[in-house]
Amino acid sequence: MKGQRVLVDTMVVIEAHRIGCWNALLHSFQIETVEQCIVECATGCRRRKGYVPLDQQRLRSQIKVHEVTDVMRAGLLVADPGAAFIDAGERDLLSYAVTQEEVLLLCSPDKAAISSAFRLNLLDRLVALEELALVAGVRKHGYGENHTKEWLTNYKTKVQLGIL
Repeated sequence: MKGQRVLVDTMVVIEAHRIGCWNALLHSFQIETVEQCIVECATGCRRRKGYVPLDQQRLRSQIKVHEVTDVMRAGLLVADPGAAFIDAGERDLLSYAVTQEEVLLLCSPDKAAISSAFRLNLLDRLVALEELALVAGVRKHGYGENHTKEWLTNYKTKVQLGIL
């Protein structure tokens, strides 16, 4: 897994900064995202408790940011019409992911994106932030529940069993 390409969504970027494992991820993986996720990282309610400020330009200099076209979005919707209900960042992340022939990992705790990944036969590519951090040598605690390996494993099982 070390050295692999990993597509991350907005929530993962924010949580990795909050928990303090971002730099370790950058040194251990080829971290990538899509333009919409970068935009989302730079927005939000700055007065909200726990808000994590992120520098958009710094993020762009650290990771590869992919543009997603309307053709790519349409391709996702053809492959999975249910993806129309996913938030913009995760939708674009999946739109990009389905165009890639090379195997890459996806890191997103978004429930709708996980369900779509199942319908797209990408469920085995999903990985939790906690797992990435462990591979990068970070032994931290305090991850948001939906960023843990246990949560992702349980949610993927529920999706596979159709109990959601």
